[in-house]
Amino acid sequence: LAIEGGGELVKAELTTPSLTTTAAALITGSVEAGCLRYDAELDAYSKVDIKSYGTLTKKIVVDLPKAGTYLFAAVSVNAEVPSFYNETRVTSSSSTKFTFPGGFTLDVATSSSNTVSVQRSSFSVRADPESKHNIGAYFDINQGSSSSVTATLQFKYSADLAASVASSLRFAFWNTTASAWQFPSTGASVDTNTRVVSQTTVHFSEWAVFGGGDTQMIVSDQAVSAASPSKCYAVDYDHFLGVMNAEVTKIDGGANLRMYLLKGTSCPGPSNFQMRSELAKADGQSRTICVTDDTTPEVGDGRYMIAVYAEGLSGTGSRTRFSLEVSNDLFCNASPARMAWSAAVALVVLAASYVLA
Repeated sequence: LAIEGGGELVKAELTTPSLTTTAAALITGSVEAGCLRYDAELDAYSKVDIKSYGTLTKKIVVDLPKAGTYLFAAVSVNAEVPSFYNETRVTSSSSTKFTFPGGFTLDVATSSSNTVSVQRSSFSVRADPESKHNIGAYFDINQGSSSSVTATLQFKYSADLAASVASSLRFAFWNTTASAWQFPSTGASVDTNTRVVSQTTVHFSEWAVFGGGDTQMIVSDQAVSAASPSKCYAVDYDHFLGVMNAEVTKIDGGANLRMYLLKGTSCPGPSNFQMRSELAKADGQSRTICVTDDTTPEVGDGRYMIAVYAEGLSGTGSRTRFSLEVSNDLFCNASPARMAWSAAVALVVLAASYVLA
């Protein structure tokens, strides 16, 4: 569906031609006619509810929410429901599994007919829990009306995440009464084979994934597009020794990438930054910002905001993918020499003991 000459879509109802006898035979009690909308910038699909299917006419009627590309298929009634963020989905006492771009899944059942919507963000204004680091995965989950809920949250994390960090990943929710992130005492698990962190819950709110370890943040398979040409991340840094390396790597796509850094709580950009990287132009190319005692800002405890901007995006549907890693290191661009600070301190103490002896 395309709109030419300007204006916005107010209403569009599509009636398909009659299905072939072979296609119609696929629609049974356990299989239904399905419609999916494709988003080229997200490279993902979202289910569109079928308005009606005529068993005699063999025609599908569906309201199209916006201009775009649509796919019709025979779908199992128990299949996972692909969804985009910020869309309202119907829930019931029967469990329904919604899948979202970027690896988030919500399996939910409500005590009565209800709705649910999920918003995702790469950062939050709220500080990370003590000794924990976010991985750029925040989910604000809301019900349409109050009812009992049983749900499982799942998130597939980056393959680049160190095993020690991956095993520590947990979902936490923002406790509005305590004004703090709270990790549920039960229902948490991590499958390091499938790279999925899970959490069961009986309530919705703002949820996020946090981990421990020396790596401050690793996010991969992120994408910028013409509709969303930048992404911003918050790093609550908690080291005073060494340097902070922020490295962006272009995976693929037609745009060049540049990284901006600003200490504080505001997202940086081309006109508001303290440090910026060189352009990453080629696929697989990495660019680094290194924060030290001699830079502005200086390295130290506090929040750093990092934004990745695309330059040179061309056309709707054009997208460029990247990964971002922020780490505490001994030296700038010193990934091969990276070590846990506990090991570094032990080495210094041992050397001092040897000199004194």
